[in-house]
Amino acid sequence: ASGRLDFDPRAGVTFQPAKDTALYLRGGRYSALPLLIFTAPIYTNGPLASPYTWQGVLGGQWKIKAFDFKVETYAIGFYDQILRRIDGVQGHTNAGSGTSFGAEAFIKKNLSRGLVAWLSYAWNKADRDYFDTSQAGAPLAWSSFRREVPHAVRLIVAHVDPGLPNWIR
Repeated sequence: ASGRLDFDPRAGVTFQPAKDTALYLRGGRYSALPLLIFTAPIYTNGPLASPYTWQGVLGGQWKIKAFDFKVETYAIGFYDQILRRIDGVQGHTNAGSGTSFGAEAFIKKNLSRGLVAWLSYAWNKADRDYFDTSQAGAPLAWSSFRREVPHAVRLIVAHVDPGLPNWIR
């Protein structure tokens, strides 16, 4: 890693307009250490910085009878992402950046003691910059991230130990 100090400020505010309703706004900076393999001299041409993101979330939660509903939107900016160099030099660089925007709707129900089911739909749009390999020295360009999953539907049934505190379940 680069040896620099990473400072990750985060903040959030929640407003409860009714007993079973919560609206929230959260945001902050999140960083991660580079994968250890990228710090080996064979993989890098110098110290790599910690990749980081700035994230913002706006959402709401409602409890209606036996159901929990949640809807949220988010925006994420990615910075100092580690990319393999493609300019003829072996190694990696912190030249990567990108954006991701999305929304998710979620419904959850406790089926019985410890058995929980939830259904969610998520939409996501992710872009990242990259070097254009068709021309030497070409500037960065934006493209859709190839591992992007723009639509996801999930149905999950799980057993949760009812003895666990609520903040873990």
